[in-house]
Amino acid sequence: MRSRSELLGTIVLIVCWAATLATIKIALWGFSPFQVAAGRCLIGALLLLPVAIASGRGPGLRDNWFSYLLLTLGNVVGFTGLQTYALQNLPSGLVAVLIYLQPVLVAVFAAPVLGEPLGRAKLIGLLTAFAGIVVVSADALGGRVSLVGVLCAIGSAVAWTFGTLTYRRCSDRVDPRWSVALPFLVGGAVLAGLSVLQGDPPMRWGLVPVIGLVISGAVGTGIAWLLYFWLVSTGGAGRTTSRIFFVPILAIVIGAVALHERLSITVLLGGALVVVGVWLANRRSVISAPG
Repeated sequence: MRSRSELLGTIVLIVCWAATLATIKIALWGFSPFQVAAGRCLIGALLLLPVAIASGRGPGLRDNWFSYLLLTLGNVVGFTGLQTYALQNLPSGLVAVLIYLQPVLVAVFAAPVLGEPLGRAKLIGLLTAFAGIVVVSADALGGRVSLVGVLCAIGSAVAWTFGTLTYRRCSDRVDPRWSVALPFLVGGAVLAGLSVLQGDPPMRWGLVPVIGLVISGAVGTGIAWLLYFWLVSTGGAGRTTSRIFFVPILAIVIGAVALHERLSITVLLGGALVVVGVWLANRRSVISAPG
């Protein structure tokens, strides 16, 4: 019964991650990228903070403030901000493929940063995923997709990688619930401030964009993390990780069905190479943050 519940929870979690990109894309119909990123983070923080407080452990800011700062910059401001700008310029399915290059990057940089071995499968996965990025970038350089969007998506994956490696280095000192709740709260406020400094136009409170924003924050951020914590507590984190490559595949399907996105054969081929590379590099690793 427990294994069945874990499988169902993993499926729901993957659907949440995959659908989040489409809902962010919808939110962009009425809000600027910084407004969407800030709203998503703050909504997620409102759901996660009570859970962190109820854990009975404090954030330990006095001793770990620098770790929280790095987590905020990597997992929130960098990852979420660049991801949203990528979605403004690219189909959601393509953004999902490029962002989920992150597990490969983690596998590569964990070797020099954390001393984790880079095995043959991870190396092959890296080369395969890199080949996929080259194929996708060929379309970008040819003007068929936005080069700015591709660079933002790759930058988002790099920022996520930075945040993930930061968490691995401080995970013995920082409670996992606070490591998400506090950076989302502070990072959301920073993104809101950047929106003001940039002079973004007033928010257009249309029903559909608002629904997209609420779903991306509540489901894609808050509920997804709560579900992930439950899977960790039941021992299902490893199995969740092994199925991560389903996220970009499902995101492509959702984008095609819900948003009528069409991807070229070249992009689909490059995306397939990235997904295979992620699968090879991520079969036995541990995921640290949902997208």
